[in-house]
Amino acid sequence: MHAEEDERKRIAGDIHDDPMQKIVATNMRLQLLRRQLSDPAHLEVLDKLLSTVRGSITSLRHLIFELRPHVLDQDGLAPALRDYLESLDADFEFTLEQQLQDEPDAELRVLLYRVAQEALTNIRKHAHARRVNVLLAEQDDGFLVRIADDGVGFTPPETLRSGRGHLGLSAMRERAEMAGGWCRLLSLPGAGTTVEIWVPARALPPPGHLEGNEGDISAERETAALELAPADDR
Repeated sequence: MHAEEDERKRIAGDIHDDPMQKIVATNMRLQLLRRQLSDPAHLEVLDKLLSTVRGSITSLRHLIFELRPHVLDQDGLAPALRDYLESLDADFEFTLEQQLQDEPDAELRVLLYRVAQEALTNIRKHAHARRVNVLLAEQDDGFLVRIADDGVGFTPPETLRSGRGHLGLSAMRERAEMAGGWCRLLSLPGAGTTVEIWVPARALPPPGHLEGNEGDISAERETAALELAPADDR
């Protein structure tokens, strides 16, 4: 996870510092050029070019936010998720209920954000939902994220893994388990879907560093894993 987030930061920085700056400079020069033109045909061509350049700037900004939103580090989990929800080109309305008294530490914040991001992406692609409710709360000395939609729902299969070529739910479950938590998915056809992610405020140490209760912790993680039944291609 550290390697993945470091790579995301590096790529986001490279995009911001090179192609983004060059395209922004191109946009400014095209605007200066437009002020010097008077021919309607030339202005029409230039306006189309400016529209394309501005669209590219918007796309790059969205990509940078997807890779690593600065608001997650600066302002916290709730503002980052709100910004992500507002950035989605989706038809559903959303509510975000913030009940956190304390902000998760940096690592848990990133973990919860990534899992929630994956769940919201699934909703946008598959759920055909009209409303999505996101809850951030503290529970059992840990942090809970609950994401519920009123979409088409489905009958979860008994398998614990996503379908071939679809790693979304497997990644969600594995991220939560790595922090000593769990991920649950509840759904019925026509009744929407609810995803719950819980992680302890203090992540459990790796199994090799536990003293005397490795079996108990492994059993708890196995039980938590059974609570997630991924969709066919989510």
